[in-house]
Amino acid sequence: MARKNEINCLNNVLRILKTSNQSENKTVLTKVISILENARENEDSNAFPDFISSCGLVEHFIVSASKETRKGSEYKIHETNEKLAISNLIKEKDATFLSSASSPGTMETICVQSEFNETSYGCFVSSFKRNVDNHLKSLLRVGNSKGVVVFLIEQQDGRLSIYKNNSFYKFYLLAKDKILLNYLKEIRGLVHYVVFNSADTVEIIDLSQIDSFLLNAGENQDIRGGRKIDLSTKIYIDL
Repeated sequence: MARKNEINCLNNVLRILKTSNQSENKTVLTKVISILENARENEDSNAFPDFISSCGLVEHFIVSASKETRKGSEYKIHETNEKLAISNLIKEKDATFLSSASSPGTMETICVQSEFNETSYGCFVSSFKRNVDNHLKSLLRVGNSKGVVVFLIEQQDGRLSIYKNNSFYKFYLLAKDKILLNYLKEIRGLVHYVVFNSADTVEIIDLSQIDSFLLNAGENQDIRGGRKIDLSTKIYIDL
């Protein structure tokens, strides 16, 4: 069965697509939602694709705006280390709380913030292309007998931003990125839809309409890395 992360991403994307005011073509939106809703986990968690639908297949993967090595992205390494440190901190606090003298009616809150900002657009482009290439190889090796191919791409680290006059202008959109749209143009016919999820935004790129996307894409955009802030909170109440 597919891993928890893939399922969480698919469910989160469906929630956003169903509840937000999407600007995508309604026919495309309805079709993609239908494919995702009917997608079932591949029984072999190590096999391609992650999900199989009656009319297509869905493959999920993560891209990063941080540097990547064989050990993974710097963000994921940072996230793992921070989770371990926070877990140890909370265990210590739990032990202290349970062993302390009773004080009914009191409440204490522990709040830990973790921040990661070592991201860049250059790293994002490299990660995006490398990961799409790798999953495309899997698609070509396995073949496609299901029809529609959806690449469900998730960025988990800091969301990219567009700057004007050295000030934040707006958040990055894949649908406006001429460099990556031109790259995706090369694989149309093999992949039908790219669904890109970053933070609370989901974009659907219909590769059959890639030329229309390119006509509306930005030129010479100042795209910069973002930062990811994670907050862990636990409340202790003495009854």
